[in-house]
Amino acid sequence: MSDDNIMPGNLPSLEQAGRQHVLQALELLIQIFWTSDGRKNWEELWKSSSTVWTGLHGIVFREPPRIVIYLNELRDQGKEAVVIRDLENVFVDIFINTYGGISAPLYHSCYHGDEQRLMQQPAQEMQERLSEAGLVPGKSGEPVDHLCLELEYLYFLISLYQQSPDPEIAAETADFSGKFMLPWIDEFLQRIPTDYHAAAFFAKSTEAMRDLLKMLGRTG
Repeated sequence: MSDDNIMPGNLPSLEQAGRQHVLQALELLIQIFWTSDGRKNWEELWKSSSTVWTGLHGIVFREPPRIVIYLNELRDQGKEAVVIRDLENVFVDIFINTYGGISAPLYHSCYHGDEQRLMQQPAQEMQERLSEAGLVPGKSGEPVDHLCLELEYLYFLISLYQQSPDPEIAAETADFSGKFMLPWIDEFLQRIPTDYHAAAFFAKSTEAMRDLLKMLGRTG
């Protein structure tokens, strides 16, 4: 689906209820892509995905995003249970560990430059942003440019803006979303397979995340 499906506007133009829906989407994405909590409740994440992304129809999306269409199609075909059963193994194969190497690492640095190794410039820049905001990374042991830690920072910014709609917070949100995150998420999306249903759940969730970042990355 093209950029034509993304609503006009940006963070400052959203009403408070709309920003709350965006926060719910970020929370969902963190739960889907986090790696250190053991086995996930994929059935609950599946149900939450339908609710959360449908809730952004008319806020971020002009028409229901493809993740919603995908979930509805599998429900109508009676294939939900089979796909949900496969999500854990597919998640590990795509993002964590598999023979021959994973296709889509969850670390920003792996999409930077030719070396594509951990702890490169994106991790340094992310650490600087956290320090400037007075934030200290948790004890997860993950590099600070893990996808979910970047999403947590974005969640922090929007939560802060909810409390006090400061133009400087809006500017940092737009810069972080559109200039820092969006380019590597574009490439991350391209690396996720789409040729079978369980993988498509992650691809279409990432596509919705990319479109959300595009809207948040607007400055006017």
